[in-house]
Amino acid sequence: MFYTMSAKGTTLTEGLKDAVRAELERLNKYFADTKGVVAIDVFMRVEKERHICEITLRSGQEVLRAERESADMYQSIADAVDTLEQRYIRSKERFLDRKRQAEAEPAAESHEENPSAFARVKHFAASTIEPEEAISQMEMVGHDFFVFRNSWTDEINVVYRRAAGGYGLLIPN
Repeated sequence: MFYTMSAKGTTLTEGLKDAVRAELERLNKYFADTKGVVAIDVFMRVEKERHICEITLRSGQEVLRAERESADMYQSIADAVDTLEQRYIRSKERFLDRKRQAEAEPAAESHEENPSAFARVKHFAASTIEPEEAISQMEMVGHDFFVFRNSWTDEINVVYRRAAGGYGLLIPN
């Protein structure tokens, strides 16, 4: 595994680096057979009394991210790695469930998606609006995200409510 660590508002001490390495060692068992490079970015920051640890793991096409905060950076690191491990296990279970389901079902002749794989499929017209208006629309419908056509770029974008507060904007490359 390849690590990068950075910090803002705090000093990246050898103790913190060692704590991150020790916690991330727990993930080695999941990637022992991985032929691709596993890259892990760790970003630690302190905002007032909040010690926040963000970890992003990249392995092949898979990207997992966890962010946790507490009053102690060491606890934030441990919590973020726990969350990352749980998300990795869940993603592998979903992958195996889909694989088992595909093997159990006879191959379909058509190339259409199996709508039963989704709890709900919804078709909609993407409104051409500005991102600020998309946030207003999202708030009005009470959702955590909103898909729209950006009037500035004429591309499909997504605004979303961040767990840490505020909003995010997803723009495809």
